[in-house]
Amino acid sequence: MEIKYLAGANKLNEMEKAYIEKKAHKTKKLLREFEKGLLRAEFEIEQDKSSFWRIMMSAVVPGKVFRVEKRDKDMRRAIDSADEALLKKIRRSKEKVRDNLRRGKIAETIVSESV
Repeated sequence: MEIKYLAGANKLNEMEKAYIEKKAHKTKKLLREFEKGLLRAEFEIEQDKSSFWRIMMSAVVPGKVFRVEKRDKDMRRAIDSADEALLKKIRRSKEKVRDNLRRGKIAETIVSESV
């Protein structure tokens, strides 16, 4: 998974990029089943006039878009909370698919659509 940085006016230094890569490792592991079909992973960061950092993370895979946005005074805290929120969304989506497969709901909808 490649991360595209959209830093806006605030340019990221190498230490900040390394921190983002470190935090994105868990997300990469969760998305490895989509690795070949992954269309885009983006990370946007900017600081507004009131010294708040706005972090936007998104991952686009076939059929789904996972996107979170967090704000905080501390950049690293904002990155951490955005990363955790993205992980939570991905896990929730995977659990939902797994539960539907167990219950047979996906198979039923496929059968009903083909009839």
